[in-house]
Amino acid sequence: MESLDQILRRISKPSQSKTDAVRRDGLNTEPVCPRCLGYGWVCTGSTLQLAVPPDFIGADPDKGIGPCPACRKPEDALKRRLIYADMPITKRTFENFEVRAGTEGCYTASREFASGDPGYAGLTITGPVGNGKSHLLQAIGWEMMPQGYAVKYVCVGDLLQKLRDTYDPASQVQFASLWDSYQRASVLLLDDLTENPRPTPWAQGQMERLVDSRYRDGSPWVITTNLTLEVMAEVWGWRVADRIFDEHSGIVRVVYNTAKSYRTAR
Repeated sequence: MESLDQILRRISKPSQSKTDAVRRDGLNTEPVCPRCLGYGWVCTGSTLQLAVPPDFIGADPDKGIGPCPACRKPEDALKRRLIYADMPITKRTFENFEVRAGTEGCYTASREFASGDPGYAGLTITGPVGNGKSHLLQAIGWEMMPQGYAVKYVCVGDLLQKLRDTYDPASQVQFASLWDSYQRASVLLLDDLTENPRPTPWAQGQMERLVDSRYRDGSPWVITTNLTLEVMAEVWGWRVADRIFDEHSGIVRVVYNTAKSYRTAR
């Protein structure tokens, strides 16, 4: 019978294409580490020190995860955070954001949040479609990653689809592992919480669980939406709406982007 290490070796041995390949994440300037596949962390609980999934970004003694001994260069830390963050390829920053009438308050609040010490845990950016909310959300991520924060970006629709996909018997990603990657992020960026498509009861439950857990823990998050409190309560449920629009607890700040859509403003 195979030992645990033999089984892990057989199912986790990296292919030639992965170990010799160049990164394809926009950081393709050096080969991928053959020990950790470029993620910087390995499973120290095994004598093989196998690479861990990209969801893990830091040491976790409870899961037997520690730093890769082969590539612990300081400059690799930001690269690992970039891989983990899964930000869009187009780099939207504060520097290339067009501040115009109606965006001033959102811009100032986003800058404040990105400083790392805003005095509140959650930031909700709400307003019409196409007026720069997602740009500011991503700018926060690009600003905070170099400060050492483990930022995780995802569109709400994509998040729910990724969670659904784990139910596929052929999926190599476990639901719990994927969920933890969002729940454990230092800063969670949730983009585009809308009413289309209409969420199922299952989707409502997942969003309620995620938002409520970060709200209770005081874990930083930023959410963009084009919904009002009343519409969000109708579509996603009162608990989700209450957490996201809770301006009175000191936990959440809500800012309104009243600018016209970039597509119609010119």
